Amino acid sequence: MSEQHPTALLPIPEDSDFLISAAHAPDYIGIQRQTLARWRHEGFGPQWVRMGRRIFYRSSDLRAWIESRVRHNTIASI
Repeated sequence: MSEQHPTALLPIPEDSDFLISAAHAPDYIGIQRQTLARWRHEGFGPQWVRMGRRIFYRSSDLRAWIESRVRHNTIASI
């Protein structure tokens, strides 16, 4: 799958503790790896887990982050 223009996202695994590497997270949520790295630095985006030098996202955290992004209108929420 192209990191620049994903045509279809992979389904997030049902197992809430399933770990997805930072390199593969774009395949599930469609956000570029560099953007996720910047968001981690800025304290934004999905929660993440560091194991040694590697970064992972739990499937439950990706799902929760997506749910937090659901909007019902275009008016900015405060």
